[in-house]
Amino acid sequence: MTAKKIQAVALKHFSQKGYDGTSLADIAGEVGIKKPSIYAHFESKFDLFAAVVEEVSEDYRAYRQTVISGSSSMDFEQHLFNIFSSMITYFIQDRVKMAFWVRLWMFPPAESPEALLEPWKNLNKTFLDEVIAIFEQGISEGHVRQGSPQDMAHTYLCLLDGFLTRVIISDDADYSQHMTQVWQCFWAGAKA
Repeated sequence: MTAKKIQAVALKHFSQKGYDGTSLADIAGEVGIKKPSIYAHFESKFDLFAAVVEEVSEDYRAYRQTVISGSSSMDFEQHLFNIFSSMITYFIQDRVKMAFWVRLWMFPPAESPEALLEPWKNLNKTFLDEVIAIFEQGISEGHVRQGSPQDMAHTYLCLLDGFLTRVIISDDADYSQHMTQVWQCFWAGAKA
């Protein structure tokens, strides 16, 4: 239980202060243990950080997979919109995780940044492949205009990433209304 609590507190600190700005003493103090007790669970701050990256990556992967498979029986547009809106909701509802991912992607620790970013790159590659497959199906069934499913998938993911960036930099709280408007513009250009 203590290892999980250490990771939860570490996630918050890494999200707020980044890897370099976070100290094990601060984490231990908030957990209610002495700093040396962290070493019973993690060899180093980097080891703790890597464990947090792994846990957050797995949470995101599992959620995304549940959304994709859970909405596959919807009509085509609704399936795509559900994935889009669910991914945005995932990050809006947990701003700590969203801040963690932004910091990791933009400012990874100098120690082994490639090793830390590799799981995220793999998650993104898998997501891209899943979205390409969805667009291939949509094209073959006549739901989406003719074109490259790869290009459509990249456009879709750019829309998703762009909306999330807007969420990060904006204090506008009515994301659902904007999400629907943005989606309608995208779909008007994508549908058959």
